[in-house]
Amino acid sequence: MKKTPLILTLLAGAASLQSLTAAVIYDEDYETTPLDTSDTSYSTQNLEDENVATPFGSPNQYFRMDSSVQFVRLNDLLSPLTTYQFDMYEPSAGAAGTMNFGIGNFDINNTRSYTSWTLDDGVITNSYLTTTVSGSAPTLSLDTHYTAFVLYNGSGSTQNISGAGSATIDDGHTALFFYDVEGGTLIDGGRYSSSNSSFTPDDFLFREFSGDDNDLLIDNVTVQDTLTVVPEPSSLALLGLAGLLTLGLVRRRA
Repeated sequence: MKKTPLILTLLAGAASLQSLTAAVIYDEDYETTPLDTSDTSYSTQNLEDENVATPFGSPNQYFRMDSSVQFVRLNDLLSPLTTYQFDMYEPSAGAAGTMNFGIGNFDINNTRSYTSWTLDDGVITNSYLTTTVSGSAPTLSLDTHYTAFVLYNGSGSTQNISGAGSATIDDGHTALFFYDVEGGTLIDGGRYSSSNSSFTPDDFLFREFSGDDNDLLIDNVTVQDTLTVVPEPSSLALLGLAGLLTLGLVRRRA
């Protein structure tokens, strides 16, 4: 009987374990979207490809958030447990100014934001109606590929964050994490609460207001109905263990 290669078995075990804990409810890598067009999930897009820059490798398509794009909105993609994940790259050659991102209701301004932040030359600060509960927002490096995670807990109880060791998030709070893809480091960016009691949060937005000119390149946007960040080494070991257990079952059946 033909034996299953070890690497395939490990991957199968990892995929099986992940499938038990997470469901991706939105996934967009922009590879099949025509350049400079819009779709139903976003208000507008400013798509570029590797002929402009290669922040996320080549061949690849991504979109640029700048002064010509006022906002990009993920509509009605918020569940009691939600992780918004996206690749980001702030170029040092980009325009000076700020850009807002975060969770809100239709917008993230001074009345409709739930928890939101500004980004300016790598510096992340609290934006509208957002209060730091613990930790602090990091300062990121320019010209660096990060994967960002914005996590929302509306479950009614404190929850563990998968892939982040013993990290937790209280009910009604939001968490930030950033994974340095080049350096292989996971950065805990703190926990945040909202002072907004007027609107129920339901959208995630990238937002530039009049006079804001910051450039941010964004790719591989996903939304999951769990609280999940990049697996730490111990989590990867667990995935490998799941694969080894699967391997043992396969060999025993053989």
